[in-house]
Amino acid sequence: MSLLPFVSCSLFLAVPVSVFLWSFQSLFVFMIFMYFVAVYYLEEVDGFGVGSRIPGSFDMFFMTEVMVFLSVLLSVMWYNSYEVCSLSFCSELPLLGTSVLFVSSVTVASYHHSMGIPVGVFSLKLTFWLGVLFILLQYGEFRECCLNLIDSGYSSASLCAVGLHLVHVFVGVFSLGFLVKYFKKAVSVYRPSLVVWYWHFVDYVWLIVYVLVYVL
Repeated sequence: MSLLPFVSCSLFLAVPVSVFLWSFQSLFVFMIFMYFVAVYYLEEVDGFGVGSRIPGSFDMFFMTEVMVFLSVLLSVMWYNSYEVCSLSFCSELPLLGTSVLFVSSVTVASYHHSMGIPVGVFSLKLTFWLGVLFILLQYGEFRECCLNLIDSGYSSASLCAVGLHLVHVFVGVFSLGFLVKYFKKAVSVYRPSLVVWYWHFVDYVWLIVYVLVYVL
């Protein structure tokens, strides 16, 4: 029996604990351990694309992600009113982050259609660094934000929506980083395609989050 599922679930538990305790040391440890877990999975279990896979598993994952974001965004809409203030002005850092993700969506699509040639590798690396830039912009926004989780229901729902998306960006950036490091060892386009689809999903979700949290 493999201990990988147990270790992965234990590490994912550190994420909500870090959020609710407002302690990011656990989140940092989570990212470090997830790196080694992913490397072990790629090299020992999956074989860089030759391992077995369950048909429809990504579709099930996609549907669960849609339901999670839908529940959080419905909370944002429920608590939204003219009396509450948004996390940041929509024309400042959030708009810049939206532009960064939009460009990254174009570059990751370029990589998807140019796998195995230098242009595709350049597009992949550019997408990775655009994801890192978005994380830095989100960090700067959180430092300037004057709201917290206990101010109101709207601020709590908005921070949860933005934070949940940021966690998915972290996962996407790590996945892109693995592609940058191991793209020569990949024997199948299935895993890289999953990363591309996941990144597109993250981009499209951010457009909805941006409109509901910062614009409306």
